[in-house]
Amino acid sequence: LPGETVTFTAVIDSGNPVNYSWVLEWDSGSIENITNDQNIIQYEFVMGGVYVVTCEAINHVGVETASQQIIVEEPVGGLHIVGGCDDQNYVLEGRAHVVLDAEVVNGTNVVFNWTVTNENIQQDGKQFNHYFEKAGEYAIQLRAYNALNGQSLTCAITVEVKISHVDLEYPFAVITVGMNVTFTARVLGGAPQSHTYITWFLDGTELED
Repeated sequence: LPGETVTFTAVIDSGNPVNYSWVLEWDSGSIENITNDQNIIQYEFVMGGVYVVTCEAINHVGVETASQQIIVEEPVGGLHIVGGCDDQNYVLEGRAHVVLDAEVVNGTNVVFNWTVTNENIQQDGKQFNHYFEKAGEYAIQLRAYNALNGQSLTCAITVEVKISHVDLEYPFAVITVGMNVTFTARVLGGAPQSHTYITWFLDGTELED
């Protein structure tokens, strides 16, 4: 974990006297020469990442080196979807293209997994990229984890079909004064129905429910 101090010990089978040189290399390519001429050093790893610690033992007749890879894991924290996602609507015109990007504030060697509940859809990686073929309400679960811990969140989206046509139906060709008439609106498209709203007007004035 970041902040932990690790002790390294160099052991040689033979050779005397011996001088020691220590080098620490990050996965980013940075190199730090550790000032210590002893066979034992202590080093505090303040950041997560992959490191290679190399010790060089030197005397007048030869040189020997040994290296050790160290993986410093940082717990996953601050999982979020870029730009948010809750209650987002996508219009289905043939297919609805949904793209979501995941990020974490902290964490090393993080694995991302996406699952659409009630659908046989799973994807790995920081980006979710899928074409939905039918309208409906979907819950997309995102999980981010490493060897230390994990975090999850759920993204709610609605894929909608555009309303293509509305027909107004009523049972009588001729309506007389005082007659109680039921009008029915037949909507083509507009799925899912839970996201389709109908407003009635009489001579341009909106009617109350």
